[in-house]
Amino acid sequence: MFQEGQVPEFEEEKAEEEETKVPQQESEEEAKEVGTIETLGEPTETEEEEESEVSEDLKEEVLLALDKIEGEEGASLADLADEVDEPQSKTEEALGVLLNEDKAYEPIAGKFKRLG
Repeated sequence: MFQEGQVPEFEEEKAEEEETKVPQQESEEEAKEVGTIETLGEPTETEEEEESEVSEDLKEEVLLALDKIEGEEGASLADLADEVDEPQSKTEEALGVLLNEDKAYEPIAGKFKRLG
């Protein structure tokens, strides 16, 4: 039937398929550990932490400061930080949250205005 050294055709195809298989992740948990799976539309742990670090009071102070000093072009980060009497880093965090919540926008690079 077959001569010595000959492999039936279907066995050759099977052997080729096995050689070209890509290793699969063992589980979804393992895949998340190595960072290959992301859940779209859900904030990452660091994004949640950043938003929770900014107090509602500081966000409200920044919004009030924007109302007071934004003018036609908008208010700079330094001016906002001075107005709310907070370090620029904290003011920038609060402003970032307000931008993400669509309560403020940046009409010109480095200038901010209140929405609504």
